[in-house]
Amino acid sequence: MGAEHAHVTEDAVLGGRLVLRQPRKGHRVGHDAILLAAGCSVRAGERLIELGAGVGAAGLAVARRVEDLTLTMIEIDPALAAMARFRGTPTASYA
Repeated sequence: MGAEHAHVTEDAVLGGRLVLRQPRKGHRVGHDAILLAAGCSVRAGERLIELGAGVGAAGLAVARRVEDLTLTMIEIDPALAAMARFRGTPTASYA
């Protein structure tokens, strides 16, 4: 990342299986998003919709665990939505 992204960090979670971009200051991804993802009972071939996705931590963590998942993440903040797109899954759509 160049100087234009100085306010953004790239952080690995899930033992490095998922890299997220997130704001350097303010709310940061924590254990709550990962625990939420772990508790999600969605299975292969199903659809998951995450409202208020932020940088996409919970939805993308589920997508790393569940193959053939259709993931739709909705985030009102354009900057956070752009960060969620950074490591999105091929079947994910963003609104």
